[in-house]
Amino acid sequence: MPEKTAPSGEAIARESASHREAFLKAHGRAVEKVIAGRKDPAAIFARAELAAAEARYDEAARLLNTCLAAVSSEDLDFRATINQLLFRIHRRLARAAVRAGNADRELQSCLGMSRTASTLADEIETLFALSEAYERKGNLAASARCLRSIIAVYGHHEYPVAGIAALDPEKVMGAAQGVLTRAHAYAQNPFFGPAFQSSVALLRKGLPLYLSTVSPLPKSLTVRAGELAAARLARLQKLSPESAARLEAVAERELRGRSPEEQIYRL
Repeated sequence: MPEKTAPSGEAIARESASHREAFLKAHGRAVEKVIAGRKDPAAIFARAELAAAEARYDEAARLLNTCLAAVSSEDLDFRATINQLLFRIHRRLARAAVRAGNADRELQSCLGMSRTASTLADEIETLFALSEAYERKGNLAASARCLRSIIAVYGHHEYPVAGIAALDPEKVMGAAQGVLTRAHAYAQNPFFGPAFQSSVALLRKGLPLYLSTVSPLPKSLTVRAGELAAARLARLQKLSPESAARLEAVAERELRGRSPEEQIYRL
């Protein structure tokens, strides 16, 4: 019989978190009764989990930060658990911000991810997400710095992405916008036209989320983090001649005086 692959620690953590969330959704009121009136860190954490299970993410983030402040600095396991949940909350908030087109809130949430990332995959995801947030803010220099950090520190590590990430984002957006434009023609129906128009408008507004790093799509493709970052860095160069000139200067400074072998390696 073929040998089964053992699940990764990250997969086990995700499964445990989903089971706990399902339990809280089913028995939330009972949990609230147990922790009613309590102000200890465990009770605060339970309230944060309840808020997260009910999609009250701002409240969950506030409670988790309160919990972190109340927990002893020596309780490393509990602090790690809090940060793991807080990372997921910040990612959810970043998704909502991308969907709403709120660049300031997106950057704030991505910075929250950077403060709570606890695994290698989380750190890489955070840098990609920060790069996109800075780009949407118009700060291409900061966006490029995030991508260069990925190349320098995590370049040879494998990183899971959604399959759509392998496609040209401009072509994907163009095709999707074309479908939504054609669908809009059906919104003239007097019976369901207004509702259909609202649905199409919401779909159009949410398209950028599915091309972003924090996309909710399943991550079915594995790539080298450095290669993906280099491709995005090349795209940034095309967006702005000024950014291209700045990146050229950085590359020249990094390669000057190095041996041919080291230059090839760094390229």
